[in-house]
Amino acid sequence: MYQFCKRGHLRVPENLYSDGSCKECKSLYSKSRYTSKPKEEKKFCRQGHLRTPDNVTKRGRCKACAALSRDKNLQYHRDYYKKHKEAACAKIREKYIADSDFRKRMLERTTRYNLALTGWTPEAIAEARIKQDDNCAICKKKFFKTPHSDHEHTIPPKRRELLCGACNKAIGMLKDSPIICEAAAAYLRK
Repeated sequence: MYQFCKRGHLRVPENLYSDGSCKECKSLYSKSRYTSKPKEEKKFCRQGHLRTPDNVTKRGRCKACAALSRDKNLQYHRDYYKKHKEAACAKIREKYIADSDFRKRMLERTTRYNLALTGWTPEAIAEARIKQDDNCAICKKKFFKTPHSDHEHTIPPKRRELLCGACNKAIGMLKDSPIICEAAAAYLRK
């Protein structure tokens, strides 16, 4: 019997399995077999686009292929919607008329969405109404309809205060500009 195995490990009874194979060699073999080998960088994607740092997303996907896939998917959904628009709208319309809970949920969802576009929430409006004593921030008249949630036209929108419909329209007509508002006030004082 040999004193050393093929890789040069000492062949003693503590280092051998019952079939006579070397324990160290087997452990090295199994480690090399189950450890992942580093993937070599691909120079081109499947569609043949050159893979550069500018053309690869964070997840390693080709940006050109992702855009093509997105456009194709979007076009599929547009075509499907055009094809099934009448049936889908009729189904929603019937449900909206028949189910009062559904109608309530839909109205609440659209209200929340529209408020979110201006930086408001229903809770923030309730707080502002209490803070403003249910009065318009400009003309100080009581709200007799739903108050308008005023906001700065920035990204993201910043909340201002609640206004009545007339004051909100007036500010909008004056393009949210303090300079134009002051000029209008000076004109009215003449």
